[in-house]
Amino acid sequence: MIELPPLRERKQDIPALIEHFLRRGSRTILLTSEALNILCDYHWPGNVRELEHAVERAAVLARSGVIDAPEIQLKSVARTHSVWTDQIPLAAGWKANLASAEKAMLSRALRVAGGNKSKAAEILGMHRRLLYEKMREYELGGAG
Repeated sequence: MIELPPLRERKQDIPALIEHFLRRGSRTILLTSEALNILCDYHWPGNVRELEHAVERAAVLARSGVIDAPEIQLKSVARTHSVWTDQIPLAAGWKANLASAEKAMLSRALRVAGGNKSKAAEILGMHRRLLYEKMREYELGGAG
């Protein structure tokens, strides 16, 4: 039997797998770098099959022939919560940990959106005004 490490340990394979899945379709579909970043950053508890389904779903949603961040729909965090929640320093307390998680999510969304605040707010499912408030609160440059 051949043992293969889980996909989360083979992140370098993700772009090639995505390309393979997209080539199988009947139409040409492109993938933005933001969408690729989201797919490469995900934990993939369902391994290659979950990646395949996520890419197929995104391809269906990509009406313009381009998969961008909003077309990427991944499973809820609940399936992978033990992976990151076990790392939270409980001694820091509720507020500090919540603030840290919020700041990390804001930073990541801004990075994925290429600095576009409207797009980052859309990715996070929040109003742009709230994004600006949180950026000021956490001193993330360019708020306003």
